[in-house]
Amino acid sequence: MWEHNVEEFITNVCKEIKYKKARNKISEELKNHIEDHAYDLMDNGVDEEAAYIESIAAMGNPKEIGKNLNKQHRPYVGWLLNITNIIIGMICFFLGYIIIFGVIGSFDHSAYPNNNDIKYSAKLKQEDKIDTVTIVMKQIILDKNNGVYIILNEYHSLFEKNYWVTSWGAGRFNIYDDLGNKYTTQSGQGSNNIFGSRNLIFIENFNSKAQKIILDYDHYNRHMRFEIKLSGGDEK
Repeated sequence: MWEHNVEEFITNVCKEIKYKKARNKISEELKNHIEDHAYDLMDNGVDEEAAYIESIAAMGNPKEIGKNLNKQHRPYVGWLLNITNIIIGMICFFLGYIIIFGVIGSFDHSAYPNNNDIKYSAKLKQEDKIDTVTIVMKQIILDKNNGVYIILNEYHSLFEKNYWVTSWGAGRFNIYDDLGNKYTTQSGQGSNNIFGSRNLIFIENFNSKAQKIILDYDHYNRHMRFEIKLSGGDEK
């Protein structure tokens, strides 16, 4: 049943897109996003059909999504994009090494620790929502040097423009432990698209006596709070 709902949603979106060559790519992105969100819900105990129904509902109105996508995928826009892509490809060929090394350098602090360096790890099943954005905590890792790695996903509705969507960053959270110690963070994104992103928050010199890490957001009358225990996972 849910398969029909997914196909119906995608079909209704694509009806509004006049540039037919763009439909396959858009359909694939929509399907992948619906599936990713549904898998996260199933990880939290929601049954398969309900997870897909909720994931589809979270996407919003298919007709409005289609109209917005249609504005970005006119036939002449597609032709212009082909030429632009060729030019960009040539530029990227010459600048690729510079870009790659720049990205690697900016993410050095966010690299996951080796298995031998992991002191504790646990899968997380916590999520919260502000406006049209859902934050899903996925995993926490503590290394033997008391560095903490928190992996989380951010999902948001298409074309929504508000403070929460446009100002993502680990700095939005106040982070402290159950002993009252506050921490500054470093962060990096593993992936990013129009539907959301996967993010990594890294904390150095976490107090080894703490039993809990707390991420708290309170800004412009928007509130979000996560409390993550440092026990009950895989101790090394």
